[in-house]
Amino acid sequence: MKNIKIFLVAAFLGIAVNSTAQTVLDSGYCGASGNNLSYVFNSDSVLTISGSGAMMNCYEMIPPNGDIAPWRTYRSQIKTVIIGDSVTSIGGYAFWNCSSLMSVTIGNSVTTIWNDAFQSCSSLTSVIIPNSVIYIEWSAFADCNNLISVTIGNNVVRIGDYAFSNCINIVSLIVHTVTPPRLGHSAYNRGYTVFLNVPDSIPVYVPCGTISAYQDSANWNNFKNYIGFINDTTFLFDTACPNTIYSKNGFNMPAIADIHHRSEKNAQECDSIICLLLSEYATIPITTYSDTICEGEFYTDVHFIKLMEEGIYYDTLQNIYGCDSIICLNLAKYPLVPITTYSDSIRQGEVYNDNNFSNLTQAGMYYDTLLSVNGCDSIICLTLTMSNVGIIEIVGLTRNDVQSIDFFDILGRKYDICEEKLPIGIYFVRIQTNNGIITKKILLSQQSQLYQEINKIINKLKQ
Repeated sequence: MKNIKIFLVAAFLGIAVNSTAQTVLDSGYCGASGNNLSYVFNSDSVLTISGSGAMMNCYEMIPPNGDIAPWRTYRSQIKTVIIGDSVTSIGGYAFWNCSSLMSVTIGNSVTTIWNDAFQSCSSLTSVIIPNSVIYIEWSAFADCNNLISVTIGNNVVRIGDYAFSNCINIVSLIVHTVTPPRLGHSAYNRGYTVFLNVPDSIPVYVPCGTISAYQDSANWNNFKNYIGFINDTTFLFDTACPNTIYSKNGFNMPAIADIHHRSEKNAQECDSIICLLLSEYATIPITTYSDTICEGEFYTDVHFIKLMEEGIYYDTLQNIYGCDSIICLNLAKYPLVPITTYSDSIRQGEVYNDNNFSNLTQAGMYYDTLLSVNGCDSIICLTLTMSNVGIIEIVGLTRNDVQSIDFFDILGRKYDICEEKLPIGIYFVRIQTNNGIITKKILLSQQSQLYQEINKIINKLKQ
């Protein structure tokens, strides 16, 4: 879109701007009369033709009937062509197959664009043919398959065979001539080839009151979508956010980078063309991050407030262009850690101490809050009773009194006697007896095998 924009501004206003000095790569004469025209090709890939009179025809395709274009060596490097206001014709094959040519400015004295002048200029996207041009000869713009927009001045009387053939991407045609130009050379009657393979449904803008003339004219009647306009065109340039609706300057449409047209009717029910060259700001990628919360907590940060459930959350911000920027949070939630409970007892007058509680002298339920491995709260609950059975006294039991012995860690996970080793830590032994349950806490200061700890307990029991 940038190249189209630069070309249309220059063509519409009739100006060309060079902000820095360039190195001359090639120069010389290119006039039909020899030195009446000269050319300069600079390191900025701009070819400028100046002087007065007709340009030489360069029939290099069928030598020796003409001359070779003097800039032939640089053909693939030419990106811009500027033809001065005193040049009266553009020579045949002059810019044939200049595959990098993106824009051309045609001076206001050119009357004839000779055959194949711009054929196969596959990078050319738009062309404005000034009012001075009378003849556009055969295949002048043939095979310019990236040509999007064509504007034809008000004095063209003939457009030659195949002049715009295979320009398959043209989206609009603006013709300023009141009398429809003749299509094709009458001797061959091949006018249907002028716009061969150009879609017949594109909008064709013609002067107000001339639609019926075009519809009745041979070969112009191939087009199906004529729009009458006042003899002017307004060019607009704008940039929009991607994936939005563009609703400025009288347009209401998806914001797609392209050339868009609309018309405004005057009192005579004719249209004035509004041509919008719309580009898009670069798409801003979604910013994604992850976080976690514990069961029962709220999550709050600079983008989100008081989230309680896990899931994917989005927040929409505006970037420096005023376009949407998306923030995505992937929030996970850790489940509740089960409460670890155990029981113990003390004699009257004793003081109870372990790794979780200290200086307890009364029966009751006591709680301690720890951090689990995921950073959430883990609850320890101790039920302390007064009893004649002390915290380490189980020797009053016999083996026949014991129904089962279970082994747990501090998180309540039960261990099997087949476990090879227990890591260092706090464990609980729950002994189911005929008279009730006794829970005993064990602190392992080094790794130990489970069956060894159970044997220690069993050995304290009476036979």
